[in-house]
Amino acid sequence: MIRGDEQLRERLLSNDSEGPQSVRREEHEEEGISHYIVSKIYEPGAKQLRKGLNAFMAFSYGYSSIAVVSSLCLVINFGFETGGPSIMIWGWLVSSVFTLFTVVSMAEICSLYPNAGNVYYWSGILAPSERSGIILSYICAWFILLGNITADSSFSFGMTQIVSACVQLYSGGDRSLSTEIEVLLSILVLFSWKMKNKMKLDQQGWFSNFSAVYQLLSTVGVISIVMILSPTLSNSEFVFKRYNNGTGFNDQSQSVFLYICIMGVLMSLFGLSGYESGAALSEETKNADIEAPKGMVKAVIASCLTGVIFLLGMLYACSNNLEAALNGLTDQSVVNILHMSTQSKTWLTLVLSLVLILNVFLAGFAHLTVTTRVTYALVRDKALPGSKWMDHLNPKTQNPDRVLLIVFLLEAAFCLLPLISTTAFSALAQITTIAYNVSYGIPIALRLYQRATNSPNLRVGRYSFGKYSPLIQSFSLIWLCITSIVLLFPQKIDPIQGITIENFNYTSVVLVGTMIFACIYWNCSSIQRRFLGPKEQIDVHLSEISHLYQELPEYVQNVAKSIDQEYNLMK
Repeated sequence: MIRGDEQLRERLLSNDSEGPQSVRREEHEEEGISHYIVSKIYEPGAKQLRKGLNAFMAFSYGYSSIAVVSSLCLVINFGFETGGPSIMIWGWLVSSVFTLFTVVSMAEICSLYPNAGNVYYWSGILAPSERSGIILSYICAWFILLGNITADSSFSFGMTQIVSACVQLYSGGDRSLSTEIEVLLSILVLFSWKMKNKMKLDQQGWFSNFSAVYQLLSTVGVISIVMILSPTLSNSEFVFKRYNNGTGFNDQSQSVFLYICIMGVLMSLFGLSGYESGAALSEETKNADIEAPKGMVKAVIASCLTGVIFLLGMLYACSNNLEAALNGLTDQSVVNILHMSTQSKTWLTLVLSLVLILNVFLAGFAHLTVTTRVTYALVRDKALPGSKWMDHLNPKTQNPDRVLLIVFLLEAAFCLLPLISTTAFSALAQITTIAYNVSYGIPIALRLYQRATNSPNLRVGRYSFGKYSPLIQSFSLIWLCITSIVLLFPQKIDPIQGITIENFNYTSVVLVGTMIFACIYWNCSSIQRRFLGPKEQIDVHLSEISHLYQELPEYVQNVAKSIDQEYNLMK
């Protein structure tokens, strides 16, 4: 039991007979207590993750999880076939602008509510009523869970595809890994990430620092080498104006041409996804209400710049030869470009490919850390099946090991999709992108609703863009809606047979299937009695609220001091 002012605690709890869930929504303006401070001083008894991240670690996890170079290596084939170089580079620039709008919108919310549940938690706390908050947070929970799990699966399977391309290159194009072997290797990669994530988070944090630095330096190194060694560079007309259609659609009409251009943006969307990861680790970040949102925005800015450098380097290294990049010695365009730029030196191409493979491996490891934290936040609030069993922290590392196991099994299941469809990897990328978009859009829409209705619950955190915030949030919401709808449509067809089992876009099937399961679980289980929406962490440091401390009446300050003393005693 936390020692302190029991009278205040009873007053806070008595505002709603349903208990602590309503405490976070109360105004308490008569005592001069802000919504944020009340939620920080008395928070329901949720288990607390270990605080082991500093400001740079928060940034490095975000940058490593976005993993822009790794993501682009995996979907560059899609970019060449769906629009070609011009759509790749211009699509990246447009996507970067709207992604910055979106991350700024989310960072402002994160500043108010730093929580491992991130968008899921925000959807519950920003909703206009308790009931709508529970429903919206439940919907958002399933989308953010799906997005994170499919992202990990796409990283692991995409990495094995690059490994297979290296085997093709080494054998002179005679051999490649079968789909079954690729699936098996991807599951083994997931298992290695799982074992690595059993370490303490501060130990993982330094590993993530290395990952962020390595991704940046390896990108500069690889691009510098291919630009220097390439016998001839592409001209700027090829890079900025060359269009290509390898989708099977007849693009003679203006509408189909526009459709292909929009579909081509998927490469950029997948390359710039997962930027909520800084918020997912905010419970483990010191001074989280300012460092977590700053880390999110810095990670996206760094990713946008890294991505444009990588794309320009790869496109200029093509030597105006799009056909060789797509249909070279291997099935992976990135390896083919490296082979062209090194003037067919196999050993050097393999070395550069291994540098990129390690890049993908480090990215997947960092992203799995975020996935387990998000999943644990949902488990802690009893939003998922088996939450009672999974709600357990390893006493030595304070890691959610049981959640880690379940996440690994689910991701391994998604890695089996390539056994069914040749477009499975693109489907994984689309599922990831749409699931992220929906989960990002819900809290942003609720924030706009608060502003439009002049909600008394509207608050502004330490990180804010002031009067420009509504405009930024509006642009980001429109972008998320349009791109999500477009990505549900077919991405490829057979010119003769049309849409077949092999080229069918299974994105809608997985999304609808997930929602059906979530609805069945909601209506046919006891979750409606157990799940009361998101709740905050119990850990409180006075240093984190020192900037707000003077707002508190004296007796409330005593409660805060008591909580901090209790925390130190427990330590």
